[in-house]
Parts: sequence; structure tokens; C-alpha cells
Amino acid sequence: MRKRGFTLIELLVVIAIIAILAAILFPVFARARENARKSNCQSNLKQIGLATMQYAQDYDETYHLAWTLNPTTRYPRLLQPYMKNLDVFVCPSDPDVWVPETGLRISYICNYNLHPSGDANKSVSMAAVNRPSETISLAENADGATANRAPDCEYNWGCSGGAVSSGYNRWARVGRTRHSEGANYIFADGHVKWLKPDTAANEALHWQL
Repeated sequence: MRKRGFTLIELLVVIAIIAILAAILFPVFARARENARKSNCQSNLKQIGLATMQYAQDYDETYHLAWTLNPTTRYPRLLQPYMKNLDVFVCPSDPDVWVPETGLRISYICNYNLHPSGDANKSVSMAAVNRPSETISLAENADGATANRAPDCEYNWGCSGGAVSSGYNRWARVGRTRHSEGANYIFADGHVKWLKPDTAANEALHWQL
């Protein structure tokens, strides 16, 4: 006796079930992938935070600058002696970032209040920070490190929340929704935390010293 094949209706039902399962599972897989990137980003920032603390201990308890003059040096180079490699400055969700004049890939930007630029006498001391566990040190870059100054940037405290990229006069907005409708930040005491955009935007609490 010959076996009966699928009817068109049965085949359509199977296709519909597969489509429903795909619609359910694809967002789950996407969230899992983004959570992995978020965790990798946090791991990067923890290493940078530790290097920042080690740098401060070696330089009379002062924080590194965003970039120095004579010679011009971006902050990753200042922290390089305390790190195994510079790959940690690239967020896995921002793999194409590039600063052409330095040859560096930098996804994380400095709070200009804590990390100004210029010569060593502009360095901020650890004692000058009133709330190190609340004051942001580094944030994620929204524009890409090659962006020129963003339209809403103010030189006195930074861009839309107080950040500047590592390049000379290369300002960038904070990437407040880089990971799961929020972003990762390093704080002045070296710890790393994910914040929602509204929380991170509190200038008085998180960006001023």
C-alpha cells in the first residue's frame, strides 16, 4: 500500500509552525548575542578601570589625561604599560571604530572633567573627586572616534553628558543605548556598571566632580 504524502494544507501548517518558532527564537538568540557582547565590553572596561587605578597610584594619585601635549599621546598609550594589549579598547559592538591619525581603535571616551587634556599640571587628583563611586570616568562612544565635534558639545564639560574622545578636538556623544537600551561605564573608583540613559544623563551626579 502506497503511503500518503503531505497535503498542501498540512505543508502550509508545518511552514506556519516553523515561522512562528523562528519569530520566537530569533529575538532570543539576538538578545543572547547582545548580552555576550555586553559582558565582553564590561570585561574590557574592568581591565581599563584597573589600569587607570594603577596609573593613578604611580603618578601621585592623579588620573590620566584624555591626551597629552609634547608629545601628543592619547590615553590608551598612557595606560598601555598596565595592560597586555590595546584590543580591550574596542567594544565588541563597535568593531569598526578607528582614529586615523593615531592608528588606534578606541570605543571608549573620557569624561572631560575627570580626564582633561594638555600637560601634566592639568591632571585631576583622586582627592578632588567627591563621589568616586558615582563619577563616570569613561563612557562608550556613540559617534565613532573619527567624528569631529558634535553639534551639541560644550567644551567645558563635554558632549551630551560630558565626554570627549581620545583625539585632539575630536568630541563624541555618549553611546547611551549601546547595550540593551543602556551602556557600560567606568567610574572614578575603577568599578564598571551598566546604566540606563536617563540615569547616565544626570550631569551633577555622574559627570561633575
